[in-house]
Amino acid sequence: MISVVITEVIQFFILAIASFAVGIIAMMKVAPETLRRVVPAGWDNLFFGWHLNLDWSVLLPAATAKIAEDKYELFGFFIMMLLFKGILIRRQGLRPTTTCSAFFPRSLRAKPR
Repeated sequence: MISVVITEVIQFFILAIASFAVGIIAMMKVAPETLRRVVPAGWDNLFFGWHLNLDWSVLLPAATAKIAEDKYELFGFFIMMLLFKGILIRRQGLRPTTTCSAFFPRSLRAKPR
């Protein structure tokens, strides 16, 4: 059991270091003007409404068609549903089938139904 945990920790650190390295290299090599040229206006806005309101028709017409085909125009609704799903799953509590439940005291484990 200890070897599994050690393996997971080592993998986490390798992925974290690699992610930071890729991010740093990308920030050093790509100019902000280049990014502004290839993404639509509003792409850099972290806050969004019910609709995406991004016009890809000039830069990448296939993206506009794909967004319409996949029904992601109501992006805010989609994110809200993901948030509610996470809240409801979390309120359910820990299940005995979770792999990490062996590490929690019995008082914190979910009661079998």
